[in-house]
Amino acid sequence: MPGGIMEKAGYEHNTNIGGGLKYYLQKGYVPYPLPDGDFGSHQDGASQTLEYAYQDWTLAQLAKKLSHEDDYLYFMKRSENYKNIFDSSIGWMRPRYAQGEWRENYDPYQYENGFIESNGAQSTWFVPHDIEGLAALMGGKEKATEKLNIQFETAKKQNYTSGTSHDAELHPEFSRIPVNFGNQPSIQTSNIFTLLGRADLTQFWTRNVVKTTFSGLSPATGYNGDEDQGLMGSLNVLLKIGLFQMNGGTDKDAVYQIGSPIFNKITIDLNPAYYSGKTFVIRPQNNSSENVYIKNIRYNNKAVEDFTLSHQQIANGGELILEMSDQPKS
Repeated sequence: MPGGIMEKAGYEHNTNIGGGLKYYLQKGYVPYPLPDGDFGSHQDGASQTLEYAYQDWTLAQLAKKLSHEDDYLYFMKRSENYKNIFDSSIGWMRPRYAQGEWRENYDPYQYENGFIESNGAQSTWFVPHDIEGLAALMGGKEKATEKLNIQFETAKKQNYTSGTSHDAELHPEFSRIPVNFGNQPSIQTSNIFTLLGRADLTQFWTRNVVKTTFSGLSPATGYNGDEDQGLMGSLNVLLKIGLFQMNGGTDKDAVYQIGSPIFNKITIDLNPAYYSGKTFVIRPQNNSSENVYIKNIRYNNKAVEDFTLSHQQIANGGELILEMSDQPKS
């Protein structure tokens, strides 16, 4: 709200202008460029709009848990503002000027063209709180799946990263990649397939990304790109153990997507100060570099059909058994 932290978004903290919040409240998006001036880096309106919409959704979840119904409805409505920068005529998120027009001569593969440390192709998928709504804008889950799959096929040629360092993203030969697992905006992309009804593609592409991008034995090759706040190392772990949380776990009843782990056994010790269970164990059966697909799932001897597990189930402890195969589940 006015006077809050969103007004100070970006790398500036001396004004209440740089975050573009007044435009977000008035128009439902942050314009690019910001007509008030340049107040620092990371003031790319399209990315700010996407991030604000997600943050609005997280605030709505908190309001819901606190039984603040009016606040919940208000912020849920604001969380749909990502739709205001989706240009259906081209199928990408697109920056808009303050007057409402789309940015001219827009290239979704141009780096930092209204998007923070990414391009429009990468950041189009940053709607972690409403993948179904994003898919609807794209013409349905099938079309969204096809679009994202093509992006992965293209990104494969560059090993799914913009080079091996954060600075390399600015180089023309690296910056046009449509999926970049070397920086924050793309970290959730392989798990989006699960929410689109194609968990097999999540399993396939995640294994490919792990093998290509997160399997070296040095910091330069064990993870690539922008390792700030430990993010790439943490992502490395999550992808390799086959658990991911699309919206940051901020919903009232958090749900994890089950991916394709590379290990034959994973044991997570649960802190008794917070969790009732002692350990949560993941046991992939018949696991190998070829058997990347999950044929059947059982949690504490009960079948799991939708490739998801709740946070509460993990916190309760127990055993998750994954029957692996070289063929997708039919």
